[in-house]
Amino acid sequence: MSRWSRRRLLTAAGIGTAGALAGCVSLLETRGRSLSMEPVDSAAIARRATMELDRREKRIFLDALENGTTTVTYDNPPFPPLRTLRPVEHEGRYYGIAYTITETRDALGVTVRIDYDPRRTDGPTVAYDDLPARDRALLDSLVLPRPKRRIDGWDMGTVDVYRIDEVEGSVLTPESRYDYVTHDGETYRIRVETYPATIADYRYTVHEVAGDRTAFVRRTRDRYQFRLDGLSPAERPIVEAAIRGGYVRGRDPDERAAYRSLSERFREHDAVVGSSTDPGIAYGEYLVRYGERVYWAEMEFYDTATPTA
Repeated sequence: MSRWSRRRLLTAAGIGTAGALAGCVSLLETRGRSLSMEPVDSAAIARRATMELDRREKRIFLDALENGTTTVTYDNPPFPPLRTLRPVEHEGRYYGIAYTITETRDALGVTVRIDYDPRRTDGPTVAYDDLPARDRALLDSLVLPRPKRRIDGWDMGTVDVYRIDEVEGSVLTPESRYDYVTHDGETYRIRVETYPATIADYRYTVHEVAGDRTAFVRRTRDRYQFRLDGLSPAERPIVEAAIRGGYVRGRDPDERAAYRSLSERFREHDAVVGSSTDPGIAYGEYLVRYGERVYWAEMEFYDTATPTA
């Protein structure tokens, strides 16, 4: 269960799946205009080409590493519980991560907003302690401990996913029977909204890709590094600006054409992170030799989401 700020909750609660997808396209349209290039040595390549795991991800990774495989049930498809974007370093060795989804089940996503100081309290009301255990768990992060955050309107929110069997015993889903919850002498206004969700089982495997940092960096260079040369007079200033601190594409038509040409050069090569082939992915990280130095380049592609005339 995750706790959200008021603004973040209201934004998410206002869109469904179609809206979320449309938002992604809009994001790709507004990104995709910049390039940065930073010089890197072997240590920096190893650091940038791997990813740090959070506590939950680390548990999944170690379980798969120790047992050969592990299966995790997760309620946020299509986003996996353990990312697979980059290898992971563990005790001096480097590992790749893969997963397959073995089973999916229908579920119910739940968004709750809470107002700690409502102007009215004359609607259907239930005591927190009288709620079913699953509904109490939904509100725990909002009601316990005693809330201190109080602003006009909705103060906080949370999102969760109910299994179908949990919905059957709930009084807050699929439609809430109550508008107010009392706890420790306080009355709070709540609004519960639901949406279709999915619970999936992810089967993870881990495989070693390099036995030490030297081997990992060599593998990364062999697979991804390319030489950036033969630039046109219009492309070269863009690369030099990217090295000096980052380039943001301007409005000049010739400059925009040069950036598009440069982005096509990058797309001819495999990205360490991101995509060089998927037109829906507007971002890539590359290992580039330019002149006498090696750079880690981060490129946002030109008009990949919605081509313009």
